Amino acid sequence: MPAAAYGASGTARPTTSDAGDWLLDDESKPLPLRELCARLHARIQAFLDEDVADDARLRQVQAQTRGSLGILRTALERYR
Repeated sequence: MPAAAYGASGTARPTTSDAGDWLLDDESKPLPLRELCARLHARIQAFLDEDVADDARLRQVQAQTRGSLGILRTALERYR
């Protein structure tokens, strides 16, 4: 995999050919919603934990993601 396909922490970033593979189970069937949410959470958290001090654009995306998660958290707490 080319170096650009790796994040600052050395974790592989999805490419266009495998970007959706994490949405499927081992038999290429869609995942149950609970497992899909768990995988999505893990991917987002890994991105937010990544050190991107040398990349202004990724820092901005992380900040926007944190803000969006805060909005979702507030909405879920308010409208349970």
